[in-house]
Amino acid sequence: MLLAAKTNREARNRYNIIFVEGRSPIEAAIRSGLQIHSVYYKQGLKIDSFISKNNASKGKIYELSADLYSEASNMDEPNAPIVLFKKEPAKELQVIRKGNPLFLLLDRPSNPGNLGTLIRSAAAFDVSKVLIVGHSCDHFDPSTISASRGAVFDIPIISNLSIADVEQFRDEYFSIKRKLQIIATDSKSNSSVKDFSKTAPTLLMLGNERLGLSKKLLDLSTNYVSIPTLSSRASLNIACAGSILMYLIQTS
Repeated sequence: MLLAAKTNREARNRYNIIFVEGRSPIEAAIRSGLQIHSVYYKQGLKIDSFISKNNASKGKIYELSADLYSEASNMDEPNAPIVLFKKEPAKELQVIRKGNPLFLLLDRPSNPGNLGTLIRSAAAFDVSKVLIVGHSCDHFDPSTISASRGAVFDIPIISNLSIADVEQFRDEYFSIKRKLQIIATDSKSNSSVKDFSKTAPTLLMLGNERLGLSKKLLDLSTNYVSIPTLSSRASLNIACAGSILMYLIQTS
């Protein structure tokens, strides 16, 4: 099960488990209230006291040989324990009635590293929820968890959404007499994100790394913005662009 949880999304879903390693992600998962399914540590090393103290669900503890542990671990120098957590039921997409929250929508993200970095930035910039539309890489992929430094456990993430779900989310804000500002990026737009003012609940949409935003999502946009750069010789990586956008919107 351990190796399957590391490499196989279908296995993680079938057994409702999450593969986590590294002290920061493990601590974040525990803080979020996830229960431990099982713990694996390298032969000859002591199990982390933080994990022992927080193993309220009495997850089983296994000692692995150095060779097996190296095979199971994604770390360059594997020494920290690996923990399988029990996955909670999927979260539902609901409006937030108070304040002017920022939501981040990701359209079919395909790179686990970029997804993890964006989730980490979303947590840092106080984004209320991350919405993932369409077929995407798994936000519980070990590479995503590692890139997020455990932020996947610090912020609500709702995945496998459809365009219809996004439209319903927008309409729910209309039903309570509130407008949802929906932002899409367009490098050809004359409107700089620095000039944008967040005066209502806001949905920032970021497209697939290669394909960009789908036309149906673009059609939902109320604002098109661009990020001014100092050179035209290169474009920004989606994780860099998204992080800049979140910061500028939240400080607008």
